[in-house]
Amino acid sequence: MISQVLFFFFLLLKQFYFFPSGSVGFADICLTLCFLTLIYEALKHKGWQTTPTVFSGKDKIIYQDGNLYLFLFCVVIINAAYTLTQKNNDFIKYSLFWLYNGMAVWCFAKLGQKKGFEQCLSRGCRLNILIQTVILISGRGRLFYESWGGIRYMGTFNDPNQLAFYIFLMILLLYLCRETKSNADWIFYILAFIIISVSKSTGVFLGTIIFIAGIGIETTCQLYSGCKSRKMLYGLCWFGLAFICAAACLIVMPKNGFSVQAGQFTLLQRVQEKLWKIKENGAIELVYDRGWEKLFLYPRYVLYGAGEGGFERFAMARYINEIHSSLLSVLFCYGIIPTVLLLLWVKRQILQTERWMLAAILALFAESLFLVNYRQPLFWLVIMFGRICREKAIFAGTKTNSFFP
Repeated sequence: MISQVLFFFFLLLKQFYFFPSGSVGFADICLTLCFLTLIYEALKHKGWQTTPTVFSGKDKIIYQDGNLYLFLFCVVIINAAYTLTQKNNDFIKYSLFWLYNGMAVWCFAKLGQKKGFEQCLSRGCRLNILIQTVILISGRGRLFYESWGGIRYMGTFNDPNQLAFYIFLMILLLYLCRETKSNADWIFYILAFIIISVSKSTGVFLGTIIFIAGIGIETTCQLYSGCKSRKMLYGLCWFGLAFICAAACLIVMPKNGFSVQAGQFTLLQRVQEKLWKIKENGAIELVYDRGWEKLFLYPRYVLYGAGEGGFERFAMARYINEIHSSLLSVLFCYGIIPTVLLLLWVKRQILQTERWMLAAILALFAESLFLVNYRQPLFWLVIMFGRICREKAIFAGTKTNSFFP
């Protein structure tokens, strides 16, 4: 009970940035206390369910998080090596971020076994959307001023993308909590979309579109559940979505000489700005904008990792900052072997999801392709939610329709 209360406060307080980004917040303290409480419970009740670590499969034992822990070990070693060679403690900070998220994964797996976890999570998601809506309406939210004069809304966060991604996570998790689904949830989806719109985050907007489309495709396939070519129908729907998105891009493509005006510009204008840059300079503009050119300028780091931190080393890049892509950032910072370990862990989680959950998973992956979000604990909760539901069903003695082999 105490651990669930601490998790609820973590969920609630995560949206309030009282300190600079990257600092330890009250939410992080709550999750750490939750971790310690769960450790105490595990020690107190010997023989407590160990499924989050070990799962008995058919004629084999699968260590659920073994690859994740190996990846974290590699992270610590690589960043420690660069701390010594570069004389820069910045690498230690990023190692701590990863260890914190490893702790979060363990907590979520344990909490998922407890009765009422989904109810606690869904209520928290609804409450958080309402809180941000009230702050938006009240006009007390923070504003972000672009260097060229543009204004974006960021609520209680330090960055508009932080706000958008947090609200995005709330609707994904609310969707995944099917057991506590309410007929009024569509209201929260609309409110969330309004908040995302005023943040003007194009990456989260893309993820939201994929999420909505994914739900629509799954609903369509459910209507034709008796169709013999159901898999083909599923593929055709996604192909049709890709065609519609391409057509929409052509329709909203701005004319020559387009520029975003300072002040209260819209999300559509920001999308048009991105399309205009690609139209004028080609796809390479997207590569430069997201910092992906570092993989081509410094290809050796794809083999053994550049470490996470000290980004000023990459002076040949257009922008001296991190790579804006969760997957590509991991690949560049830690190299091919640790990346494969992490992907194997992610694959194990996805194989335990039910098909209706894929709308949320695909939306998260689409959004994280253009932004670094793996430092947010709830990012990992979305990925492992199918595994949590499967383990809960096993303990309850019921069957699930997962992709687990």
